[in-house]
Amino acid sequence: MSGALGVDGRDRFGFLHIDLNSFFASVEQELHPEYRGRATAVVGTMADTGTIIAASYEAKALGIRTGTKVGEARALCPEIVLVNGSHTVYAEFSHKIAAAVERCCPVAHTPSIDEMVCQLVGREQEPPRARAIALAVKQAIREDVGRTLRCSIGMAPNRYLAKIASDMQKPDGLIGLLPSQLPRAIAHLELRDLPGVGARTEARLNGKGIRTMAELLALDRKGMHGLWDSVWGDRLYHWLRGEMTGDDGAPVSAGGQKSLGHSHVMGPEHRTDEGAWAVAHKLLHKAGMRLRMEGYYAGVMGVTIKYALTREQVEARRLAEGVRGREADPYGMTTKKTEGAKGGGGGFATAGDGGGEADPYGMTTRKTEGAKGGGGGDAMAGDRGGEADPYGMTTKGRVEAGQGAAASGETGLRGGRVRKLAQHTSGIQHTGWGMEARFRSAQDTLTLLGVLRGIWEKRLEGAEFARPFYVGVVLRELIPESERQAELFAEPGNRADLSKTMDKLNLKFGHTMVHFAGMLPARESAPTRIAFTQIPVQYGVEYM
Repeated sequence: MSGALGVDGRDRFGFLHIDLNSFFASVEQELHPEYRGRATAVVGTMADTGTIIAASYEAKALGIRTGTKVGEARALCPEIVLVNGSHTVYAEFSHKIAAAVERCCPVAHTPSIDEMVCQLVGREQEPPRARAIALAVKQAIREDVGRTLRCSIGMAPNRYLAKIASDMQKPDGLIGLLPSQLPRAIAHLELRDLPGVGARTEARLNGKGIRTMAELLALDRKGMHGLWDSVWGDRLYHWLRGEMTGDDGAPVSAGGQKSLGHSHVMGPEHRTDEGAWAVAHKLLHKAGMRLRMEGYYAGVMGVTIKYALTREQVEARRLAEGVRGREADPYGMTTKKTEGAKGGGGGFATAGDGGGEADPYGMTTRKTEGAKGGGGGDAMAGDRGGEADPYGMTTKGRVEAGQGAAASGETGLRGGRVRKLAQHTSGIQHTGWGMEARFRSAQDTLTLLGVLRGIWEKRLEGAEFARPFYVGVVLRELIPESERQAELFAEPGNRADLSKTMDKLNLKFGHTMVHFAGMLPARESAPTRIAFTQIPVQYGVEYM
């Protein structure tokens, strides 16, 4: 633990947090001088149900902000300039800005595409020098990148407070939180102004009697620990007082990369089973390429599909979810534990019955005793059976599953549960479905595609599952290439070599130059979306 003052007892700043103001909209105004001084917003889709991703300050003055629906924005300002965002362009500008900042001070951390952190050392920590560096950063960005690109900079003794300070004055702000003025200098802020405190956390704090920043700051370290019931409370106690706890207010790392994936809200032309499959295929194409570029193998694949509902279906679901008992299912299936087919006999077991384990899609993935021997019963995803799938892989449950399965080439499917009624950020009322498959670790696209097909065949059918509008594909349980145990027998068909050859061509000519035919209908859809927390990485001629 170190204090916030220097050895001479004087104030010191340890970090600068640079937050680019309305970054995406400002880039568009830089590229298009005719947009300057006009309300401008970046959107994901031009439909009225689409959402504003970023708004210029002219638009914000009219009440148009991130999350505002496109239709609402048009009603507030009929003359608003709406622009389809470009991940590649914004990534290029982010890298240019980082280079400009580096002229003034080394960039120590890049939390997101529109944020950068500089760590100050030696005499740079003296407040006048820190302020001079911050002003130089602003000037360098204007000169090297563009005059419409503005940033707010926070100066503080640790990263956490520097982030807070960067949000205290926008646009083009410069705020310093001197250690000698802490914590009273932040006592006027709202609880939601603290990084990591969202609506749910704020409600939980309110429930424990903490409604203002002053009340939070009045707690001692023991009280803060009890409030969060974890070491996070201890860290926060020190950070808010300008102290450093070893990680300087940075988010605590959970170790190596755990997952990798892509998702996409589809345009109306792809909201069919065929269109959704083509989009899922493309998402996997991108994820597989990233997997190889970053040097990993994956052992688990998860797929999520969200389905738009009609008004009548929404009302029916609300009624059903309000009155049905625990054992009733709105699709006419029994969802209680079944003992059927233990020895491979008849019996029907629905998805995920019999236990109580949560999966990452917000669905219950409980186990069933059905089809233990992998016999002739109808066993849906999540069952403990050894049911053969049409791709030469054995589907099985999570732990005890598939006692009769072969030792290799297995794919364990779990999940298959339906989401409760929910509302997407676009305003679409929807239900959802998700499933995971465990398989022998792989990184080549053909093998991953076979797993995707196996999951896809398990998706539900019916009136409520006829209008897919969102698809997500995630690869988990990543293993670095250097740590993966070598296979005894080579992969048939030179699948790894084929994927590497495709990668070489796609890196040179574009990420969709060479692909399997299944994604052809969606080749131009599901573009690389604008990254907020993901740091853009350039693979070949494109960013991802």
